This record gives sequence, C-alpha cells and structure tokens, in this order.
Amino acid sequence: MGIRRIARFIKLMAVLAAGLAALAARGMRPPQDGAAAAAQEAPSNAGGERGTAGLCPIGEGGAERMEIPQWDGAHPCAYRDADGGWTYCEAGAAAGVLWALEGYASAEGLSRLKEEASGGALYSPYDALGRAGRAAAYLCADKTPDGERGSLGDIKPSGWRQAKYPDLIGNPGYLFNRCHLIGWRLCGDLIAETANAGYGGADGRLSDDGLCDVGVNLVTGTRYMNVEGMLPYEDLTAALLREGYEGAYAASPIYVGDEPLCRGVVLEAYFPEADTSFCAFCFNVQPGVEIDYSNGASRVA
Repeated sequence: MGIRRIARFIKLMAVLAAGLAALAARGMRPPQDGAAAAAQEAPSNAGGERGTAGLCPIGEGGAERMEIPQWDGAHPCAYRDADGGWTYCEAGAAAGVLWALEGYASAEGLSRLKEEASGGALYSPYDALGRAGRAAAYLCADKTPDGERGSLGDIKPSGWRQAKYPDLIGNPGYLFNRCHLIGWRLCGDLIAETANAGYGGADGRLSDDGLCDVGVNLVTGTRYMNVEGMLPYEDLTAALLREGYEGAYAASPIYVGDEPLCRGVVLEAYFPEADTSFCAFCFNVQPGVEIDYSNGASRVA
C-alpha cells in the first residue's frame, strides 16, 4: 500500500473514531435490528439536555435527572440501555431497562404496587407550574373501563398552544393532542382510593365519585408522539390485558427546567408472566415542525 493510501486510511479511521466517540458521549447508540432510515440532523430544540419527571407518586426515578435522548429525525422512540444510554427503536419494541418501575420488578414489588394503587392507578398532583407528573398503575383485565370516554375538549394541559399543519400532518392537521399518560382503555380514570389517595386533582384530592381530575393524566403531545410513539405501546399492553395477564405500567413526562411542554414521555411496563417488559422514551416532536418547549409555539422547520 502506498504512502498516500496509508495516510488517507489513517485519516478516515480518525474521523470514524471521533464520530463514534461523540455518539457515545451523548449516551446514544445507532439503530439496531436493521432499523434502516439514515439519521437526519436533529432540530436544535430536540433533546440533549437533562430533565426530570416532575412530581412522582412511586419509584426513585423521579429523583434522578434523566439524560434526554436526542431525536435522530427517523425513530419515534428510544429504549433505555443498562448503562443509562439509549438505543433508537420503532414504537412497540418490548425492550429497555426499567426506570421508575425498577423497584417493582418482582413478585413482591408487584404486590406492593397493587396494594398502593388499590388495583387502580396513581397520579401525581400538578406541580407548582401546573404540569402533570408521573402516573403508575397495576393493570389487569378487571380494571379496563366499559362505556365511552368523556370529552376532553375543555382541558388544556400545560404548554397547550394549538396550531395546524395540514400539509405536514394531514387533515385536519392539528399539531397537538391531549395525550393520556396511562391510556384510558387500560384503566379508565380510576385512581387509588386508599394509600396515596392524595394524588390527583388540582388540590390533590379525589372527587366525590372516586375519580381524579383527568387533567393529571394528560400532557400536551404532538400527533407524532401520540400516534407513532405512545399508541403502539398502549396496543401492546392492551393485548396483554385481553390475554389475561396482569402487570405494572408507568408513564413519566420529562421536562427541562420550567418548560411547560415535556420533551417526551417515558413509558414502562412489567408483565412477568408474559415475559414482557419495556422502557422507552417517546419523543415529543413532529417531523417538519420546530417547537419551542418554553411556551408551546411552533413553526414550519
């Protein structure tokens, strides 16, 4: 091999090594299992900071400052690795190391959560900025709701600043959805009525009928996060419930500082008898749209 070829080869290896080092420094890994699309440059407002889950009724995860994965422009989710890093994935991938549910990933832990939640769900109260926090539930088929969900049209979660982009999102083109942290079809609006009954409602109390203020189970999320990110995990969980499995579920909106709009939602589940668990960050982004998380404003990218 000539001297020039050797020099070019060494230079190429140096560039490759620098790129891999930068990727590792962000705690990210390239897509696995042949996930194809080439990563695009992420918008300047998408990820990279550290965030928290706000007020939390369960688990130690809320005390940690989570390293927010940076959206790669191609995948709606990333699952959590053992070292705290993230791997991009398609939504619905049953993978990831548990975070908020880590202390409940055992027979004893599940029994404890079932008792704490009275077979229902635990919701954080709004924080001082009016933001919803972590929600968790012990799920089983007996707790899935009957009938129709009530209207959510009067509820405006923190960061709500609706806009329409029909050319990018399709008809009617609304950017934001009222995203359930725990999908309504999984356990309705029932909240724990015994231990931790103080969670739920603007004043931290239950209503007379035992239902919480449904706003504590809602965040402002893009159509992309709701449909492409969160929905496949809800579908997976609902299928497990129909098959008779029971397990734990948690959803943690991740905020940076005082921003009213979460950067994403960490969804987790633990269904031991089905040999199924996952912990995935669903990106609160919309392809083709730039979002200001400090106020919910948006524009075409």
